[in-house]
Amino acid sequence: MIKQEEIKKKSRCFGRDIGKMLCIGAGTGVVTFILLFLCGTLFGGGFSNGLEMAKNGLFLTAALLLFVVAGMVMGKGKKKEPEFKDAGWRKHFSVIGLKTAVMILGLAFLLLGTVLDYILIND
Repeated sequence: MIKQEEIKKKSRCFGRDIGKMLCIGAGTGVVTFILLFLCGTLFGGGFSNGLEMAKNGLFLTAALLLFVVAGMVMGKGKKKEPEFKDAGWRKHFSVIGLKTAVMILGLAFLLLGTVLDYILIND
């Protein structure tokens, strides 16, 4: 019985951690979108160029983040994830580690880029 309760608690914490990381990814993605959109509009010459530059920047950032995750996974040997005994990391994320957090961040950027691409295609 104790194991079942522990599994339920860990799964709730896992879901909460993923939700937090998706919110962080969405927030940073929106800030990145705004900056790239403004640069594309001001220097690229128009609304559609701004949207295109923001979409390309979001996809590039997502690709770089997922590339970093691939490098972390394929690292030489099976290195254990660092222990975050400090108050910082475990205070905010109780279950997920750094690799999972960076992967979710990359997926959030990818999702925002996909939504923007859908908007551009249907416009």
